[in-house]
Amino acid sequence: MSRIRTHGDKATASMGVRPVVVLGGSVFFLLFVGLAMSAEPARTDIQLRHIVVDGDEVRGEWGSKGSVITQVGPNHFKMVLGDQPGIPHQAAFSAFHIRASAKGNTLRMDVVRGKLHNGSYREYFFSWSTDKVNWHPVDWQGSSLVFPKFPGDQVWVGCQSPVSYNQVIAMTEVWKKSPYVTVHEIGRSFEGLKLLRIVVTDDESPHARKDRWVHYIANQHGLEHNAQWRIIGMFEWALSDEAADFRKRSICHFVVTMAPDSLGNGWMRANAEGTDMNRSYLLAGSDRKLQTTEPYLFQRDFE
Repeated sequence: MSRIRTHGDKATASMGVRPVVVLGGSVFFLLFVGLAMSAEPARTDIQLRHIVVDGDEVRGEWGSKGSVITQVGPNHFKMVLGDQPGIPHQAAFSAFHIRASAKGNTLRMDVVRGKLHNGSYREYFFSWSTDKVNWHPVDWQGSSLVFPKFPGDQVWVGCQSPVSYNQVIAMTEVWKKSPYVTVHEIGRSFEGLKLLRIVVTDDESPHARKDRWVHYIANQHGLEHNAQWRIIGMFEWALSDEAADFRKRSICHFVVTMAPDSLGNGWMRANAEGTDMNRSYLLAGSDRKLQTTEPYLFQRDFE
């Protein structure tokens, strides 16, 4: 006898112990069907049309504004980096989204800085994810990012272990449910995203507010995601049972990112108006005429 045995989503032909010398019509048909069902589907290479660099495709995700990708060969592409406004020595950083056909494929992405750039674009590690939560590092091989075989059809690639604006907003929605959290929206970025300062303290503390330690923890540069994750870790610790006494004795102000526009554009140092976010504050005080949007709003709020 001949029968079909199914394992998960694959089917294979299984013959009995006795060899079949003459294949009858029904036996031949079953054997043919079994072999057809066991054949692996033809793999499709990653297509250029499936790779996007525009973080605004999904507002608040990752991108590399002004960068252009062309195809070199099968699963081999070249990315010419765009500019960071006001920061001529530094290109936009590599970030892109493969929307389909990645599963089972490897990828080589040659990265080329634009004509205006003379600084390194490989000073940080990069990583990839199929779910936007779990990130896997990928090493530079010369000027190329070389990826292993992908386990999923969609892949996101970004600098360090990325945090998106959308993820910050989603986390804030959870955090603000705590009785120890107050969320302040101090304004909007140049591109219209929320600028948030989040405060953690225990309003039922026996210690007067003037007697508590005050901490201000903020991230200026857009793609310093490792710093952002550390801020998020500090924040979550401050809400833990272990930190109960700390909340009574302290007032903590957290700004996960001062440059939310940069997250979706692939800019490390610049905001959308071309200001280095770590060189943008005035000793004389905030001044709307002398400062761009985010530095002015955050310095005014701090004052």
